Amino acid sequence: MTNDKSAAVPPWPFFVRPALEVLEEHNVVSKKDIVRLIEDRYLASPDARSAELPSGMKVSVHRIGWTLSHITKAGWAVRPSKGFYTITEAGKNWLESNRNTNLTYTEAN
Repeated sequence: MTNDKSAAVPPWPFFVRPALEVLEEHNVVSKKDIVRLIEDRYLASPDARSAELPSGMKVSVHRIGWTLSHITKAGWAVRPSKGFYTITEAGKNWLESNRNTNLTYTEAN
């Protein structure tokens, strides 16, 4: 499945709050920039930054991608154009109530 370094990258629900924080700080932001900003703030270890899937895709890119998909489905973000995201009022409201929350799989689903 993944290499041993993948354990250094939290599962996708962990990235919900960080992704919404990035979207709140920027009006419209690309997926590439979202990933970079989250990695810079939350993935300090070299193992977390270098972990790859067998396909060669970085684990962090994959998991943050799932996060973006889920927050879009939840109505907390929208895609104004391909590859770009912005936070919605619902996303701002969730974030305001959950500044210190790190979601688990159960809470996220």
